[in-house]
Amino acid sequence: MTDPRYELLAPGAREVADAIGVDATLSLIEAHGGARIFIPATCSADHWLATLLGHEKALKLCGAFSVAPEGRNVGAYIVLPLGHASAIEQARAASYRTMHEALDAGASVDEAVRRSGLSRATVNREKRRRRSNETPPLLAMMVQAKR
Repeated sequence: MTDPRYELLAPGAREVADAIGVDATLSLIEAHGGARIFIPATCSADHWLATLLGHEKALKLCGAFSVAPEGRNVGAYIVLPLGHASAIEQARAASYRTMHEALDAGASVDEAVRRSGLSRATVNREKRRRRSNETPPLLAMMVQAKR
């Protein structure tokens, strides 16, 4: 896994990320972190997993965690690590740091997207902000809160 946020995930979450990727794993943790959830052997397009992750990723998750005792394919319970906001924010911060490092090194937008895992729109927005010397929104909020 080349996503820099992968290393910030708990070992159990890494298993999930190996199947469906870091972004989908963070979405699952944000929605159900700390809970024991049932992953069926397969799921329909209207199953809650498919609604949350998209049907293709939900099917990948089902395939990764289904077990086949006595030739039957059945689902399994997994316990998601608690999705503390700080852990999710750490993962996001790592993505933004990687994007900034790439842009500072002169990487193209496409290269910064590939390295950071952030969207093209996010990287373009940051490049525009840098050109106009705006204060990043999060930093501006922190400065106002201290006043």
